[in-house]
Amino acid sequence: GKLRTGMKILNLDYSGSPLRLQTPWMKMPFDPDEHENERWSICLNCEDNDFGSAMKSLDEKIISIARSRSREFFKKQQVSDEFIQINYSPVLRTGGEYSDKYKCKANRNTNVFTDQGEWSDVSKLRKGDEMRIIAELRYIWVNNGKFGATWVAKQIQFRSNSMDEMEFHDDKFGSDDSDDEEVDSVKMS
Repeated sequence: GKLRTGMKILNLDYSGSPLRLQTPWMKMPFDPDEHENERWSICLNCEDNDFGSAMKSLDEKIISIARSRSREFFKKQQVSDEFIQINYSPVLRTGGEYSDKYKCKANRNTNVFTDQGEWSDVSKLRKGDEMRIIAELRYIWVNNGKFGATWVAKQIQFRSNSMDEMEFHDDKFGSDDSDDEEVDSVKMS
């Protein structure tokens, strides 16, 4: 379809249903980027090679679709590799010396849960949290020669690594009631 803005969208189905995937646990390096109408962009560090390979395969498929529909999408008979490199917004953005990044959208319909299974919401997500997402490929978009895919989170499960809430406990460190245990190893991170 074509929107009033001139952006074209191509809906994709997988066996008659929207394509959905579940990400592995990944760390969020930035707070969610909030947009109007209760919508957010979420960026996750992808350090899982299997997930990264699957997303790169999906990128190749999207590029293949764009090449086969280049006249419709770009008003060109063919598109070069250079054109693709300049104008394609990949599902998995390579980070060079940093981790690759997976981006998706969230909205007020995204169900958010803590790692304990308690209901939460996107506003509770913070930089440093770890999460896994069930995301749906909404569409491939084409706008002014640029193109890419939009993923929308249907569910998010997260482990908070932020210190926004009080984390003190009533038990006293080193109190006589605790068992004296020796530390066998120390892991530095």
